[in-house]
This record gives sequence, structure tokens and C-alpha cells, in this order.
Amino acid sequence: MVTVLHVEQDDVKTRPNTSTTSSPYKAFASLENAQCSASSQARAGGYNLLNRVDPSCYVSAPENPHLICHSCVGLTSFSFPGLLMDPPTTTQTEVLIIGAGPAGLIAAKALSQLGIDVRIIDKRLPGESAGHADGIQPRTIEIWDSLGLGEDLRRMGSHVYRFATYGPRDDGKGVQKTSDAANIPLPSARYPYEVLAPIQIIEGIITNALRSAGVSIDQPFVPQSLEILPASCENEEYPVEVVLHKLDAEYLKKHNISQDARRELASMPECIERVERVRAKYVIGSDGAHSWVRKTLDILMEGDAVEAEWGVVDFTPVTDLPTIRAKNVVNSPGGVVGFVPRPNNTVRAYVQLGNGSSTAGRDIKSLIFNAIQSAMKPYTMSFQDITWLNIYRVSHRVAARFSDAQNRVFIVGDACHVHSPKGGQGANTSMTDAINLSWKLARVLRGLSSPKLLATYEEERRKHSLDLIQFDKELLRAIEGDQDEYARLWKHDILFASGIGVKYASTLSIPLFQDLAPGIPIGERFPSATLLRACDWNPCQTLDLLAFDKHFKLLLLPGSVCAGNVSRLTALQEFVKELEMTSGFEETVDVFMVLDQPEVDDEVVKQLPVVATAKHALYVDAVWHGTAPRAPCTGFYERLGISSKQGVAVLVRPDCHVSMMVPITKMDAHHVSAFLSGL
Repeated sequence: MVTVLHVEQDDVKTRPNTSTTSSPYKAFASLENAQCSASSQARAGGYNLLNRVDPSCYVSAPENPHLICHSCVGLTSFSFPGLLMDPPTTTQTEVLIIGAGPAGLIAAKALSQLGIDVRIIDKRLPGESAGHADGIQPRTIEIWDSLGLGEDLRRMGSHVYRFATYGPRDDGKGVQKTSDAANIPLPSARYPYEVLAPIQIIEGIITNALRSAGVSIDQPFVPQSLEILPASCENEEYPVEVVLHKLDAEYLKKHNISQDARRELASMPECIERVERVRAKYVIGSDGAHSWVRKTLDILMEGDAVEAEWGVVDFTPVTDLPTIRAKNVVNSPGGVVGFVPRPNNTVRAYVQLGNGSSTAGRDIKSLIFNAIQSAMKPYTMSFQDITWLNIYRVSHRVAARFSDAQNRVFIVGDACHVHSPKGGQGANTSMTDAINLSWKLARVLRGLSSPKLLATYEEERRKHSLDLIQFDKELLRAIEGDQDEYARLWKHDILFASGIGVKYASTLSIPLFQDLAPGIPIGERFPSATLLRACDWNPCQTLDLLAFDKHFKLLLLPGSVCAGNVSRLTALQEFVKELEMTSGFEETVDVFMVLDQPEVDDEVVKQLPVVATAKHALYVDAVWHGTAPRAPCTGFYERLGISSKQGVAVLVRPDCHVSMMVPITKMDAHHVSAFLSGL
């Protein structure tokens, strides 16, 4: 057993330096000479501390080598006469994730899929939810596909294809429909719809997948301290130490302790089940808008708040609004309200209420219900099975940094950025943060890239967060103005809003030779298309070929190739041969080839680079028709603006974003080699 004490400075000065059989405090020295036995005997005693000097550690106990001050075990504010606890255990993991919302869960799923040892904790009890994100955009659905989660999401969520707006009638008697359009008007979208699902479904799907992979969420845990060894400690394999408290679940239930109050329970010994010290190579803080990790790193949130307040409610509607199962924006003299459909014939409504002074002290439920009913006249609405109701004020803030100076501790999701829910971007941006960071961590941890790769996480995602804030501000102005302006803005910025047009302009995006394939923007996700695998005529989706793993993908698009085209076949062979001389190329780059023709002769296949044919990685531009094995070319090359006579090679990142493109020549292979060597 270990005696854990909290000794105030005044106690050190006034208590005599004596020992009595009735006191658990063996001795007290002066403030200047005091030393905690855990600090002085950490290595010898097995506590594995970091030789830190803690100015609040005032205990000296030479007679008891197991007397440890509160801060050395990560406990705070314990009072006399002491508490008997087991010594803190020490565990190790490659990546510790603090917070199990959508961002943390996706990070855990991605890292475990990439073979990384991961641990995830959360302050919630099992079954509790936090947050109410429910809209999944088309690009995020694709990301879920890459993690093996998309099918369950599409099956369990509502699909939103239609977008209707309502504005004032000419006679002033309420509203009428003013526009009707596709919600996702994008030919390039693999999934031309949003998926709406409650947070319980979203988190449940990922949690079940993690459980199948042997990863469980440790609950309820709260972090108490975080320490990073200096970069000069090169021999320390696990340089981040986090002290965790496992809270007593029964105590939380019995006393109905809110999630926000649980971090303060460290001052109450009866609430703590055990103390654990976790040593990690990296830490991800996905612990929400009030992030403990962000505050511990002294990272400021930059931005402002909007005065207007909005109400939100989840319920089952009884209404004569004809488009209630579509996305709706209603803008009338009576107010502004938006509806989005959810599973089981439920909806979520957002309604503008006014500024803070207009809502203070009033009944929230009546305020929200009356505002919705007033805005949508002459249509009627009644509310059944209300599952959530709240008022919120919009903030627009982005973290000044997304990591510590050593790139050992990162923040993702709401810990990095907060904004309104009007554009359905919150969970999508958060999960994309997680994906962007995860593949980079995996490559660094497995020695495939240098740690400098991690700097591109903030370089890419902070810029995106700032763009998101600007988009959200424009969306708010539009929704509060003319009803059709919101629809016009949504359509204009749909590439950004859907996630499909998110573009990275970091050191991982090389803006050369874009003219070779204008339809494959460098920095954006590779276009979605269906091809036929040459060896067996199986239809294949390009996004499925570009699997989420630690490998880059090289797509060879040489145009049409025939046996008599010796120069093109030679150029292909020379290009690939040059690349194969790059260190680690065959182990870390997967090669695919797509020909601009519906079929390919077996003799031609023998003359193609082995790396593009050995693993059945040869594809043709054709579609399966059922009655005929293949149909003519679908225009894959033409849509992407690729010359069939010249061709192009495209290098794609593990997260499906395009890094670069080059001509297929021996001379230009060095661009790819230099890029890969510099990772």
C-alpha cells in the first residue's frame, strides 16, 4: 500500500519535524529541504517517474520509501490524514487517445486498421452519449467505406437527396415553396446524398468495429497530468506520460455526476477506483470544445462569437409540410427554421430565436415550439416523442496550434475548431482530422516516413478549419437573409461542403504537370469512377482500389496500348524501372494501371511492367452490362482531361488525396523518386 498525501505549504511551515505513532506523516522538513520519496527514489522504487522537480512536493519521509506526494501520482487536493491506495500501475501504448467521440473513435479505428497499438479513454460511462452530430457528408461516407464501416452507416441512416426552400407568399399569408433541388448536385459524388443518423448509431457502429478488432473504450477515465520528455532525450521510446484516474462508475450513477463535473472528482478519494500512469509515443486529444488536452498544452482558441441564439429539437413531427422528409430551409417574417430528416420518421429542427437577452429566463420548450410554428405558417406542426431540446449560441473559433512543439501530442475535432451546425460539417471535419493524422502517425511509427511528416497535419487541417469558419459565416448570413441565397450558396460551395472538393496545399502536394490531367486536381481526393479488372472483368471502384493503408498508390494512365506501340511500352518499362530503384518503393507503393481501351490482348499484357500486372492490378475503361461482358470505353480518360496519346502517372496518398502527377518518361520518374525519398 502507498500513503498518498496532500501537504499544503502552510502545514510544512507549522508542523513540527517529529514523528508519532498516531500520525501517518513520518516527518516533515522545511520547504527548502523537503523531498518526496517518489521523486528521489523513482527509478529504484519502480515508479518510473521522469525525474521532475515538483515545487508543490513538500513531503520528506526517509523512514517510509513508499510515501508519495499527491502530484507525483497525479492526484490533487487530498487532505489530512492521508489516503491508503495501491501504487499507480504503469502501462504503455503507441498512441493514447483521450476522448471517444466521433473523431477519437475514427482515429482509433484507423490506427488499429493500420496495425498500430492504440488505447482510447473517455470520461463517459458506457452507453452515455455526448454531442449530437448526425449529418454525414458524401466524402465522409467514402472514408467510412475505407474503414469497412460504410455499409452499416448507409443501412441504418436516412438518405437525404432532396433540398427544398420556403419563402414568404406574395399575399403575405405565410410561406410557400420557392425552390426544389438535389441536396448533393455533384456528378463526381460516389454517394449523391447525406446520411443522417443519431450520434448513438454513429458511435455505436465504430465502437462495435473496434470491439471486433480487440480495441475497447476504457471508461470512465479522466486525465490528470500530461508530461512530454524534451526532444534531447533521444533514448526514450515512450516520451509522453499521462496520469489517468479511473472513476468509480457506481458513484457517478448514484450521485448523478454530470460529464462536465467529472474531472473535478480527483479531489474526492471515494470517487477514484485506481490511478494509472500511461506511457505513450503519441497522444491524440479528441476531448471536445472544452478540451483538457488543448488547455494543458496552453493552446488558445482564436475567433469570436455570434450574438444570435438558436434552438434545436429532435422529435417525431405531425405536419402537413409536404417535404418534411427532405432537407428544408424556411425563411419567413415569422422567423427562420431548418429541418433535416432522421431515421424512424423523426426530424431535427433548428430555429432562430434572437439574441441572448430575448431568451433569458423564458421557457425553452415553449420558446422553440412557438418559433417553429410561427415560421412555417400556413403549414402546421405538432411535436411528439421529443428526445432532445436545447439552445445554443454560435461561436467561430480555431485553435492557434494543433499540436505541441515536438509533434508528440495532437488535438483533433472540436478541440481544434468550433462553429455552427448549419452546414452539417462538425463531425465530418472532426473525423477527417482523425484520418489525416492517423495515416501519418502510422507511417512514422513504422519507420516509413520521418517525423517531419507529422507537421503536415496542422499545415493541412488548420487551413481547412479556417476555410470552414469562413464558409460557416457565409452560410449563417445566407440563412438569415433571402431564403434562396442559402440554396445558391450551398450549390456554389457544394464541393467544399460535401468534402469531395477539400484541397490540401501542403508540402505533400506538388503543383507540377496539372495540365496532363485537369480533372484530377492535385491536393483533392482522386475522382470516383468504375472500371473493369482486365483479368476477370470484375467491376471495380477507383476509391476501393485506393485502399486506406500505409502505402502510397501510383496510378499509371498510359492511354491505349497495343502490341505495335513499341515506344509507349518501352517508356512504361523505363519509367517503372527507374522508380523501382527508389529505396522501399516496392514495399510502400502499390502500382495500378488503367488503359484507355475496353480490352487488352494477352500478348500486350506480357510486355507491361510486371509490378502493374502481377497482382491483378491492370484495369480497362469499360463497364459490365450483363448481356455482354464489356461495353465500349466510358470516357474515363476524357472526363479527367487525359490525352490517350500522352498519358500520365498519378501518385495518391493513403487518404486518397492526390500528391502529384508526372509524364510517363524515364526522365520524369525522378520527380516521384525524390518525393518518396523525402517523406
